[in-house]
Amino acid sequence: MLGDGIQGRCMTALHNAGVLDGDDDQTASGNPIDKERREDAKLKVYRRLVSDKLSVLLNVDHQAAIELLREATFVVNRQGRVKNAITPKGEHIASPRLGDGGLSLTDAGAVALHSMRILNPPTGFETTVADSTFGAGPAWVVVDDDAEPFVRQGRNVFHGFVMAVDPWIRPAQTCLIVNQKGDLLGHGLANSTADEFQGFKKGIAVKTRGGIAQ
Repeated sequence: MLGDGIQGRCMTALHNAGVLDGDDDQTASGNPIDKERREDAKLKVYRRLVSDKLSVLLNVDHQAAIELLREATFVVNRQGRVKNAITPKGEHIASPRLGDGGLSLTDAGAVALHSMRILNPPTGFETTVADSTFGAGPAWVVVDDDAEPFVRQGRNVFHGFVMAVDPWIRPAQTCLIVNQKGDLLGHGLANSTADEFQGFKKGIAVKTRGGIAQ
C-alpha cells in the first residue's frame, strides 16, 4: 500500500475488471459518474465479490458464478457490507461472512449449485484430484438410504452412512449431501478428507447446515 499513485492503480484495476466502463485513472476524478451509474457500479462490485467467493471457496466455475449472479440484488448494511445475495426469483442463496471472510450457503443456494453439476456422482473414495474437477462445484457426499430421511430433516451425517465422496472434499469446507441417485438431501460442512471418510467408521462426517425436503 506504500508509494504514490494508489488511487490511480485502484481505478485502473476497477476499469480492467469492467466495473467502471468508460472511466480510468485519468478520467474518473475529473468526470465523476452520476447517481444511476454509481448504483450500477456498486451492483457490479457486489456481484464480483460474491462470484469470486463462490469460485474460490466453493469450487464453482467463475463464469457460471457470474451467470448465477447476473441479475442478482443484494441486502447491504449501513457500512456498505453485503449481507445477502438474492436471485431475480427472490431466493436468498448466500451470505458473505464478516468474521472470517467466508461464504454461508443457504438451502436455495445449495439447490442452485447442485443443479449446475456436470460430473457424475462419486462412487468411492478416490483421493486424486483431476484438473477436470476444478470449477465442478462443492464436493458431494453420497449417503446410504438409511441416512436419507434424517439428512432431509437437517441431522448430521455420521461416517458409517457415507458411501462415497468427491476427492476434492476438505475439512471445514461446504459440501452437498446426496443419495445414491444424486438427489440433493442437504448441505453442510465436511469434517474429513477423502482418506478419512474411507477410514473412519464412527463420528460426525458432515455437520449439516440445512436439509432439503422432498
